[in-house]
Amino acid sequence: MKKTILALVGVGLAILAVQALTLPPPASQALTKPSGVLEDSDLKWRLLPSEQKYGSIDGPHLKSYVEDQTAISRRYRNKGHQFWGRIIGTEADAENAEWLSETFRKFGLADVHEQSFDLPPQWIPQSWSVAVSGGGKTLEIASAQPTYLAKATPAGGLDLEAVDAGFGSEADLAGREFRGKAVFFYSADVMSRHDKISGGAIKRIEELGAAAIFVTVMIPGNLKLQLYPVGANIPTFALGLEHGLAVRDLIGFARRGEAPRVKLQLDVKMVPNLKTRTI
Repeated sequence: MKKTILALVGVGLAILAVQALTLPPPASQALTKPSGVLEDSDLKWRLLPSEQKYGSIDGPHLKSYVEDQTAISRRYRNKGHQFWGRIIGTEADAENAEWLSETFRKFGLADVHEQSFDLPPQWIPQSWSVAVSGGGKTLEIASAQPTYLAKATPAGGLDLEAVDAGFGSEADLAGREFRGKAVFFYSADVMSRHDKISGGAIKRIEELGAAAIFVTVMIPGNLKLQLYPVGANIPTFALGLEHGLAVRDLIGFARRGEAPRVKLQLDVKMVPNLKTRTI
């Protein structure tokens, strides 16, 4: 009897589930045809009576501030800076401070002023490039981004054998030796973004003699990602997933032949006498 009741309940739930999937949604929830305009996909939240006070929050207006900030970053990039953004101590940082001062004044705030600070010498990479060659192919790694405070290469750059180290775990590295090589490994630990990434994989790889390290960040696509200081004493870069997988293929197909080579160059300056401002 109990089994029969349970079976009937199960059938009833299945019927409700099918109805939920097949019945059209209420008109208020019906999906509209994509227009191709990004803003049309913004979520519109329905507010409870007790939440109506939040109805005056204007999302598109707030987004305009983000657009202002990204425009500052892009203007700095378009002046020829490969390391770009609202980088502290740069003209983009100064423009950002001016924007904030003016925005505060538009709000009607009184006594808007700035406080200037001297900065210690700032790590600012001037240029970099990474290319991997193997099997008659050369892959320019445009997603390569030096980790913050990464060490520069010699003036003429480096030309190194490329090797794959899996996830850089102790099991992946057991019995390996990387003396003078460029080591590629894969990390899904995108929340760390510093020296603890993948449980200290960068330190383990460097201790095995690597001359350069490349972290393939396992975010779908081919993003360029800035990692924080990773504590390495050799040139270290983050790579987009598509480029990292392409390098893995070059290394894999070359196992019975000549190993792929990595040519990399990183020019870094520690720039003194910069200032920043708090508004």
